[in-house]
Amino acid sequence: MKSMKSNNRKVWAVVALLLCCLSAYADTALLVYLKGQTRHLAPILLADNPRITFNAGNMEISYIGGNLTLAVDNVDHWKFDDVTIYDDIDDALTDEQQEPQLRFTGQNTVSIDNVNDKSHVTVYSIDGKAQPFTPEPTPTGISINFGHLRQGTYIIRVEHQSFKILKQR
Repeated sequence: MKSMKSNNRKVWAVVALLLCCLSAYADTALLVYLKGQTRHLAPILLADNPRITFNAGNMEISYIGGNLTLAVDNVDHWKFDDVTIYDDIDDALTDEQQEPQLRFTGQNTVSIDNVNDKSHVTVYSIDGKAQPFTPEPTPTGISINFGHLRQGTYIIRVEHQSFKILKQR
C-alpha cells in the first residue's frame, strides 16, 4: 500500500510538471477521449489552468470556467495537443483575409499587422497567465507596448496564431 501511494505521488508530480511546462503554449489543450468515441470532449486550454485529480473512481478536471467529473472507467485516454479554437464563425479566416504579421517597431513595442479592433489578441507570460496591455491602433493593425512587463518570454495569441517573443530589458 505504501509503495502505491509513493507511485501515485510520482505520477502526480509528473502530471503537475507537464501542466506547468505546457501552460506556456496558448494553443495547447487537454483533450479527453471517452471509450467508444472517435472525437474528444471539448478541449480545455492549458491557459485555463486545468487541474486533474483522481479519486473514488472519478477523474476530476477543474479549470477556469468550469469543472468536469468523469468516471475513470469511461475514459479511454487523455493527452495534450495543439488545437485551433474559434470563438465563432467570424473568427475563421477567409481566403481574402491576410494572416496577422508581427514586427518589432521599437525597443519595447511590437506591431501586429492585418488585425482590427475586433480581433482577439491576448498576451500570456511563459507560465500561461494573461498579461494586461492596451493595444494602440495603427494604420495597418495594432501596436503593443511591453515596457511595463518584466524581462522574460511571452506568447502573443492573435486569433488562431501564436507568436513567442523574448523581452530582454
